[in-house]
Amino acid sequence: MDARGTPEVAVVGGGVLGSAIAFWLARAGVGVRLFEAGAAGAEGANRHTGGMLRSLDFDPVLMRLSMAGTALMNDWAGCGLPGPSPVTAAPLWWLVDEDGAEHFEALCREHPPLGRLVHRVRTARAAPAVLRGAAAPWALHDPSGGVTDARLAVRQLLHDAVRHGAEVFEHCPVAIGPAGGGAPGAVELRSAAGLPIAAGWTVLATGAAVSAQRLGAARAWERRSVPQVQLGGLPTGLGCVIDQPSGTYLRPLGPGRACLGWPGRVLESGPVPPPDEAEAGRRIEAMYRSLGLQAMPWAVGHLVGTDAYTADARPQVEWREAGHTCLATGLSGRGFKYGVLLGAAIAHGLCRRLGRGHRSALPAACAEVEGLLHPAPLAAPEPEPAPA
Repeated sequence: MDARGTPEVAVVGGGVLGSAIAFWLARAGVGVRLFEAGAAGAEGANRHTGGMLRSLDFDPVLMRLSMAGTALMNDWAGCGLPGPSPVTAAPLWWLVDEDGAEHFEALCREHPPLGRLVHRVRTARAAPAVLRGAAAPWALHDPSGGVTDARLAVRQLLHDAVRHGAEVFEHCPVAIGPAGGGAPGAVELRSAAGLPIAAGWTVLATGAAVSAQRLGAARAWERRSVPQVQLGGLPTGLGCVIDQPSGTYLRPLGPGRACLGWPGRVLESGPVPPPDEAEAGRRIEAMYRSLGLQAMPWAVGHLVGTDAYTADARPQVEWREAGHTCLATGLSGRGFKYGVLLGAAIAHGLCRRLGRGHRSALPAACAEVEGLLHPAPLAAPEPEPAPA
C-alpha cells in the first residue's frame, strides 16, 4: 500500500484465479486488496467444479498448461503453497476410440514428457478389471490425476495472502464499469455504497462472461448449464473417468460415490434447469455399459449450475496497459487444474509492470505459462474427443 492506503493492485473475484493472484502478489511483497461479492471459493465455477486434475488435453496449448498446472498442484508443499494439500490422488482414465488413441500418440511424439506421464492401454486386457469391458478399445491412463477441494484451496491461499499483508474483503460486491474520461481500457470500481475504489492496477478475475462482454473482451463466450448427478453404488478405487463413447465423465466424491456429468446446453437467459431425469437415466445406463460394471449405480442427488466458456475453451488474459487493467477469466471448472499456476503468471506480469523485477517467490514455470498467453492470441484448438 502507498502512504494513502491505496493498494498497488486491486483484485476483483475470490475464486481460484483471484485468490492465487493475491497469494503470489502478497508473497512477492506487492500491496494487494481483494474483493469478493460472496464467500471466497464458494461462488461461480468454484462452487460447481470437481477440481479434477489431469496432464492430458487434446489441445496442445492447453495440454502444456494442464501438465504444468497439475504438476504444481500435486507438489503443493514443494512449491511453497500453504497448508495441507487439498489434492486427493485419483488416477484418471480417459476412454477413447482408435482416432483418439492415434491423436494421443501424435501429441506424445511432439511433446515427449506427455508420453512419460500418460500411458495408452488396451481396455480388453491391460486396464483394471472394472474397465476391461469398456466400450472404448483404448484407455489413456494418467496416474498424476487427482481431485482438489476447491474451497479449501482458496481458503488456504487467501489465509496465507493475508499473513503476507494482503487485505481480503468477502461479501463485498463492487460495481465495475468503464472509467469516465480515463485512459482506453481503464475501469472504475465502486463499492456497494457508491464510493470509488482506487488502485494502481486492477485485475478482473470475476470469471463472469457478462463482465467480460460489458468491458469489450476480445473473445466470444457461451453460457452453458452444468448437469451433474451424484451416484452411489460404484466400485471403490475407480478414480476419475472421462468416457468418449457415452460423452460422460465421473469424478469421485468418496468410497463408492461419484459425480456424473455431461455437456450441458447453451443458455441464452433465465434460470438454470436441473438435470433432466430421463437424460440422467440414459447417461447412467451408458456409463454402466461402457465401464462393464457389475451393478447399475443409482442417483442420490443432483447439482445445478452454469459454466461460462470462451469459444475455444481457453482462458483469457487481456492486458490493457494504458488503463492499468488486466482481464483474467475464462477458466470455468475445466481450468481449475492450472488456475494456481496461471495466477502466478499474472502476478509475474504485474510485478514486471510495477517495476519489481524477478521475484523468487514465484514458481519458475510461470514465465513459460505467461509466454503461452502473451502477446499473441492463442491459435485455434484441435477438436477434443471427450467432455472435460
